[in-house]
Amino acid sequence: MTPLSPPIQSKMWQLACAHDIERTALHKIMGAPHFTELNSFATYGGEEDWWGYQLQNGQLAVLCLRVPYRDAIVCSDQQQISNEILAAFRNVIALGTLEVYPHAYAA
Repeated sequence: MTPLSPPIQSKMWQLACAHDIERTALHKIMGAPHFTELNSFATYGGEEDWWGYQLQNGQLAVLCLRVPYRDAIVCSDQQQISNEILAAFRNVIALGTLEVYPHAYAA
């Protein structure tokens, strides 16, 4: 995985959510966020930590932790979740409960 630099110009899709993710535990796995949004008017309310990667297959894989809700949103430039994305975030997913959305939502 190659880290991406913000801002990401591609249209992104929300594909899944890992629930009950603690910020400190996620930082231990992922390292420091590539970007932290502090403006609660630009988020779902509260801080968001973001990590973005380009996978070996060229697909973009982005993770957004909605800190107050303890939800880690799995996003991609593709509208279907792939095994590559699940593998990229498997250690994060293992921390909580994975919910794969029935269809993609614009991020």
